[in-house]
Amino acid sequence: MSHTTHNKAANIKRSISDLISVTQWSVPLSLTHDNIDHEIDQNLLDVINQLRNRISITTSSSEKKTNNDSDSNSDNNQLTRKKVKSVISSSSNNNSSNKYYSTIGEKSLDEPLTSLKKINQSVLNQINLMNKLEKVFSNVGDIVFNNDNDFDIESSVNSNNSNSIKNINSSNNNNNNDTNDDHIEYNPSLTYRLGKQFVLGHLFVDQMTTLLDFLFLLSLEIESNLEYWERKVGDHSWYLYEKTPLFWFNYHRQQITKLVEFEDRFNKMHNLSKTKSLQLLSTCLSKLNQSLEWIQSKLLFRKVDNNSNVVSNLEHRVKEQQLASKQETDSNNKDKQYILHPIKELDNRMKRLGKFEKITATSIGRLCHILEKSKDFQSVSEFNTVIIQGLILLYDLLLYLNNSFNININQNIIDNNTNNIDQLIQLLSNSNSNNNNNILSNQQLQDVQKSIYKVLNGNLLFAKESSAKIYERVTQDCMPGYFSRNWLKLTIGSVALGISIKYSYDNVDVFKQNLKEYKTALIRFYKDHLEEPLFNIWNVIRYDKKTLSVSDPISLQSSVDSLGRMVVDYAIDHNKSVSSDTQLQEKLVELASRGDISSVMKSYENNIRAPIQNLLFGDLIRLILIQVQKEKVDIDKAMVAIDKLLQANELNFQILAAIPAGIFISLIIWQIKKLLTDPKKTLPYSQTVIFATLRKLHRTLTISNSSDYNNSKQQQSLHASNLIPTTLQQMSPIVTSYFKTVSSANNSRRNSLDSSGSTTNVNDTPLLTSLQQQQQHQQISFEQYGLVLSCTFKLRQHQKSVKGAIENQWFKEDLFDLESDHLQPSDKIITINRMFTTYSFLSKKLGNN
Repeated sequence: MSHTTHNKAANIKRSISDLISVTQWSVPLSLTHDNIDHEIDQNLLDVINQLRNRISITTSSSEKKTNNDSDSNSDNNQLTRKKVKSVISSSSNNNSSNKYYSTIGEKSLDEPLTSLKKINQSVLNQINLMNKLEKVFSNVGDIVFNNDNDFDIESSVNSNNSNSIKNINSSNNNNNNDTNDDHIEYNPSLTYRLGKQFVLGHLFVDQMTTLLDFLFLLSLEIESNLEYWERKVGDHSWYLYEKTPLFWFNYHRQQITKLVEFEDRFNKMHNLSKTKSLQLLSTCLSKLNQSLEWIQSKLLFRKVDNNSNVVSNLEHRVKEQQLASKQETDSNNKDKQYILHPIKELDNRMKRLGKFEKITATSIGRLCHILEKSKDFQSVSEFNTVIIQGLILLYDLLLYLNNSFNININQNIIDNNTNNIDQLIQLLSNSNSNNNNNILSNQQLQDVQKSIYKVLNGNLLFAKESSAKIYERVTQDCMPGYFSRNWLKLTIGSVALGISIKYSYDNVDVFKQNLKEYKTALIRFYKDHLEEPLFNIWNVIRYDKKTLSVSDPISLQSSVDSLGRMVVDYAIDHNKSVSSDTQLQEKLVELASRGDISSVMKSYENNIRAPIQNLLFGDLIRLILIQVQKEKVDIDKAMVAIDKLLQANELNFQILAAIPAGIFISLIIWQIKKLLTDPKKTLPYSQTVIFATLRKLHRTLTISNSSDYNNSKQQQSLHASNLIPTTLQQMSPIVTSYFKTVSSANNSRRNSLDSSGSTTNVNDTPLLTSLQQQQQHQQISFEQYGLVLSCTFKLRQHQKSVKGAIENQWFKEDLFDLESDHLQPSDKIITINRMFTTYSFLSKKLGNN
């Protein structure tokens, strides 16, 4: 249930708690009274405690305060101290209750039921409570009144606050006097009747909220089905391939049967004889139909035999007869069923789901309006009137759903509930005719409470049976199963898998060899691209260990020393003075280590002038070899520089080596996660749903804003008017007469207000004097209102996709505005436009589009 409707239900429960402000139920209900079985009081107390625990109004702080303030007196005054404690607790609890209910907008009392399983459990819990209250609302639980003015519930409730103050003063002045036993908190008879009223009110609200939860879930199911079939309508060619061969076989068999039947009728009309081809075709078709029926009967009998372990011959015959009759009815139903072409089937599904969507939206709008109108009461009599009208309208809504979805419900449930409603209206009418103040007497109130209980129980049984069938009816148009949708892919995949297995079996040796090679390749890939790079990265970070090098520094130094010696030896051989000059030798070695061999180059230039002569008899070969050594030294220096560069970037190279393996493993993990994750729970899907839902909501509000039925003044007249049942034709004349009286009284009251100038002009707000006109007017308005609430409910399901605390809070506020009853459609359109420009993911989608 959406947040707004949930708050409406919480406000009604707050009004009930304010009207019936008994805080210590266990004190008076623990006393015997009026010759009633004490077990009945205990059952009523258990139900009240269960309902109050759901509301979770805390009283621990007030009880601690009372225990500290109370004094220890004699044993004779214990009852008086309990009374004073209860009155103080009552005032304290009223404050805590108001504080609690003031925060309902932030956190609702009852959590919405978000699954069909929880809704079924809630219905079962309500049925258990109703069964526990069966004796309470029967003749056994009635109080016999000698004087109808005794314990008047209306005056007791209205004077509760003043009596509480009086009882506090009187109990303080007279501790030994027990004259205050008639206080509402401690009068067992009055508390017993108030408890029955308290329970009826809460059960009435719980029934409406449970039905609303079911309708909201139903709207989600219908919308998801619509989305699926809309995609199929856009690309219906693939949908034709999704149909199984069995479907096409039955479809074409049906078409051939129609053709044969048409030819038979045509020949009979014109007294023509059958052609040989037609006779052959009809004979083959009849044999085929007989074979199929025989196969189906065998399968059914086999199923019966498997389910029943040991049965006697007589029981087996009975089952065979029942199975045969069932098979005959099924065959008759199948004959009536017509297999449509997939394209026509898609059109019919879309029309049917669209109709279901409108029905569900109208029901949601009507129920929310019932909740809104049910909080307007100031006394027990007004509260009973509200409950009675709400129960009739709730029963009318169940009948409307039953008729709209073509559901077959046990007629006894409908008849019993109709009779209970008639009795309830007659009781209310008799009491109003006998009493001009519209205040029920004690006995009349007791009879009305029993009738309300019967109607509540009937509505609950009706809702339990119809909700299951309605959901089953909607799921008939749901998305087909996985195997039905993908039978072609699975078939092709199975054939390919079979061929692969056959090929592998025929080439098992090659297959084993390939597996070994793949295994070796994977192990090598793992070690070279994952294990070793990660290990090297750790060594670089932790130990600064260098593993990349292409040369040896020792080899470079030996080459440099060798070059220096070659240059010095050449200089000594050509200049004897160099051998005795140590400083010159050291200088030549130092120049050679830096790559300067200019002392040798001059001789090289001279020798190259006569290359052949110097090559044979000179030093040209020696000089060339010295230069070769010099080039080797230069290459070794370059390699050392490259080593330093590699070692400086070793971390980068190791990371680059691990990237392919990282990408490969990430892809595998991503695919596994994608297979295990529901695509409807992903962030992109939720954002797409929000975008589409806001567009649908904008379109609905635009149509609503331009409709003649939905200007502001007419909308006010709708909320001011009483809700008219949609199934008055199926209800008894008593119910019809009752609502006609209510409608005429409401129109007369509005007419008098219009004539006095208290409201708008009659010309601006035309009166709807006809029930049919009011039904039509309310149907359109409630359908649009329900569509808006369904859309906001769907938006709340995907609210998690709004990232950021600020944007999430803004999103909640915008949803409150869209659900508000006080804003016009034009204001809500402005809110949607603001949402499209505020949230980042919506503005991105607008930019992409």
